[in-house]
Amino acid sequence: MDMQIGIDVELEDELVSALVTCGREGHRVAQAHHNDPGSNGFTFGTDRYQRSTQLAVEVLSDEGFRVVRRGAGLVARRGDLELQFAVARGTDLTDPANFDADSSPARRKAGASNATQLAFDGMPQREAASIVHVVWSGTPEAGQTAAHAGRLVTGAGERLDWAVLVRFDDPAAGSHDESSRAPEVPSYTDQPEPALHLLPKSDIARSDEA
Repeated sequence: MDMQIGIDVELEDELVSALVTCGREGHRVAQAHHNDPGSNGFTFGTDRYQRSTQLAVEVLSDEGFRVVRRGAGLVARRGDLELQFAVARGTDLTDPANFDADSSPARRKAGASNATQLAFDGMPQREAASIVHVVWSGTPEAGQTAAHAGRLVTGAGERLDWAVLVRFDDPAAGSHDESSRAPEVPSYTDQPEPALHLLPKSDIARSDEA
């Protein structure tokens, strides 16, 4: 069964699986370069976006999408469906600290277009495409932690919200190698008491106490 994103958008299972793999591979390559001189969080995010989307170009073309670059961003169009791509730090895409939906003019334009689409859903001869964002989440330490697809819309106060958001990787299968996971640190109360090794008091110390 293909993946549904709302009532009018459907992605083939083969495409969904391939996009998860593209994101994971792009993330892995970006991790390998993260310790290069001059690297930081910004260069890591840019690197994994470009690596992942470049890997996705051939996959999307094979599935009948017309693929173009708008500036640094990848856009794939097939019929009345448009895919755009993004990366995030955490899996909660409603948290601006992980994924700030309002952070670019392209996302705001997508939100306005989708809001119009959904307001007149079901009407024939729609001119605009349904715009779906594919978002790969992860950090240098944890690897790729999730993959989502959703439709941004302009909400109250001109802020962008998710009209629909679905996770399309398999959390149970794990999306990264054990070696790339950050080690678990026990809480303060779970940590054992430190061993104390005290040397016997010197003769001078004992005489001072006396």
